[in-house]
Amino acid sequence: MNLKIESKLNLSKILFSWVTLLSLLFVIAISSCKSKDSAISLKNELVKTTQVDSSDFLMTYPDTTIVQRYADGMPQFIVGNKKTKDSLHFEWHLYSNGKIKMLGAAMDSLRFGTWVAYNEKGVEISKATYFNGLENGMKTVSYPNGTIYYQGMMQVGKRVGIWIFYNPDGTFAKEMDFKEGIK
Repeated sequence: MNLKIESKLNLSKILFSWVTLLSLLFVIAISSCKSKDSAISLKNELVKTTQVDSSDFLMTYPDTTIVQRYADGMPQFIVGNKKTKDSLHFEWHLYSNGKIKMLGAAMDSLRFGTWVAYNEKGVEISKATYFNGLENGMKTVSYPNGTIYYQGMMQVGKRVGIWIFYNPDGTFAKEMDFKEGIK
């Protein structure tokens, strides 16, 4: 890989780390203003859960509500009910086998902070940071095997800057420069 692409990759990784860290700190700061218990609960909720059995899950997260179920009774959509005056809550979207499909925080029904999506095998297939319901920060999308397909920065729902694309084997494919969401 040439030096220019490698330095852009390193910069993308650094920016992603900072955006993720700042999002997490912001979410924790908001909840810590309410109470220490809700900050601890939110921190626990940010830990990746790979599979949900409804009885175990509700014992671990007693402040949740199963909003929607599959025909066989397995949870399909679960919402953490630690609502504050700004309506911050956590959501789990599940496959019928109980594995996590997508999870993240929301405020006033808008996505907020880091959201992660998984395929039915439990492999992370996308990760994006949101603010007021719009993607804002690093976005990474992966092939079904977990190899990165593309990554770049989002700003108010639009692609910005250098986006790097990879082949299924993980080798560099191309890069695209987006200015104000347009390539």
